Amino acid sequence: MNVKFNKLYLNKDISKKSSTEFKYMNFLSMIYVTFLMAATVMAYKLVIIWGVTEPGSTLIYTFTFFLGNIYSELYGAENSKKLIWQSIACGYLFAILITIVNEFPSPEFWNLKEQFNLVLGHVLRFTNSGVVGYLVSSFLNVYLIAKWKFKLKGRYFWFRSLMASSISEGMATFIAGFMTFFGMMPARNIMLVMLNALLFKLIYGLVAVWPASLIAYILKRKEHEITENPVLNPFSSIMSQK
Repeated sequence: MNVKFNKLYLNKDISKKSSTEFKYMNFLSMIYVTFLMAATVMAYKLVIIWGVTEPGSTLIYTFTFFLGNIYSELYGAENSKKLIWQSIACGYLFAILITIVNEFPSPEFWNLKEQFNLVLGHVLRFTNSGVVGYLVSSFLNVYLIAKWKFKLKGRYFWFRSLMASSISEGMATFIAGFMTFFGMMPARNIMLVMLNALLFKLIYGLVAVWPASLIAYILKRKEHEITENPVLNPFSSIMSQK
């Protein structure tokens, strides 16, 4: 799905554009954060898909890369970097609130504390474990999708999205996976689960890229669009605000 390459904003001008100038920026941001929070809750739920064991979060977290690609395609790398930092802050607030409430004593007649601990007791651990992999993979994903957009003059979003997501997800899977499950199961089992997760994500990505491309195509016809030559520095969006 090619879109006419006719909207180019230089890096120095991006910080001057308010989110109110974009129709769908806030809504896409909320959807992106919602997917991340749902993936956090379902991180330790192991599911069987076509006979293969996968972390339940795989079904949700994989699509965040494509949502991030859509966001970066529309609003540029610098705004995407801001979204990544903001989503980390939201993720920690979410995990801390759940952890605090879960630690409060429960009445004797309510006997579900153990079940809540099993489901939600590891949310903060997963947030801590996943933040490194999320940071590295998300910033790499943003950089690749924006850089290739700049080089290819906005063409071949489906191909750029699929390649950027595959590379970034591979990195995220093994970094976050080992940090999340280390000490909870043997290293061999962790490796097997992560390999299964990566294979599933790659296959899932081949399917998810098409609705993501359709959404990007529709929004790019209705929305302002930023195209820029990105910098690799993940702190550039923060530094530009000073």
